[in-house]
Amino acid sequence: INTKVIGIERERKAIPIFLTTKSGFSFFTAMKMEIIKEKNNIAEML
Repeated sequence: INTKVIGIERERKAIPIFLTTKSGFSFFTAMKMEIIKEKNNIAEML
């Protein structure tokens, strides 16, 4: 549950960058990929 909250917080922080940067789309996608990777790592540990 905590990781979900962290993921949402990170995405929220990424949105202004997404809107103001030309390479924002790739950055935003990279952030999402990192969140997915972290969730997978935590799932593997459990």
